[in-house]
Parts: sequence; C-alpha cells; structure tokens
Amino acid sequence: MAGPFFALRIDDTGPALTALLALLRRHGGASITHLRDCIQSGQPVICTPLFGDWDDEFSAAMQRLLAELDEIGVSWSAFELMSAEEWDNGDDHFTITRSILDNMIATRRDDLARMQQLDDLGHR
Repeated sequence: MAGPFFALRIDDTGPALTALLALLRRHGGASITHLRDCIQSGQPVICTPLFGDWDDEFSAAMQRLLAELDEIGVSWSAFELMSAEEWDNGDDHFTITRSILDNMIATRRDDLARMQQLDDLGHR
C-alpha cells in the first residue's frame, strides 16, 4: 500500500544552485547531471511514493526538504500523482501545498495508529 506518488519540481533555483543541488542529492541520491537536467526541463527532481507500508520517514524527510528549500530561496512546486508515469502523460496534476502535505502526513499517521490499535485488539 504505497499510496500516492510525490513529485517535486524546482521552479526557480534561486541564488544558490550549488546548495540546491547538494541538498537534493542528499535527499534523493540522484546524480548532479540528472538533477540539473530535470530542473532545466521542468521535470520532477523527485517522483516516488510518499508513504511506505508502515514507514513515514520519507514523508517526514520531504517536509524537512521543503523547509530547507524555502530557507535557501528556492521556488518549488509539489504534486500528487497516482503513478510515476502520470507525469509523462501530460495530465493535469494535483498540486500539493505545504499545508496539504502536512495534512496528508497527519492523516496517514492517524490511520497507521488506528490500524495498530486494531491489530493490538486482534491479538488479545
């Protein structure tokens, strides 16, 4: 149950391209060349499931990344996709703002807590 895909596009690198590339590389591990190509072509620099089955570390890392992008003056857009291929289809994409992302993550955490409670009840 991976859930929605999270796509992050860099709209304007701001004054600190080197810092941006280092930050993206630290969060995603893609090559500098790949990141530069994605930025120049308007493609997502990150496109991956927002949630794992039980691990929210990636979604929390994305919250930290967006905050760091804001700190260094980078303009970004984030989108929810149903699959990684959806971006290539040229479809309209659902924009994710910081508050929408925070709500998605909070809802996911609540859902996981409820599932854990139900699982605990089933083992009594």
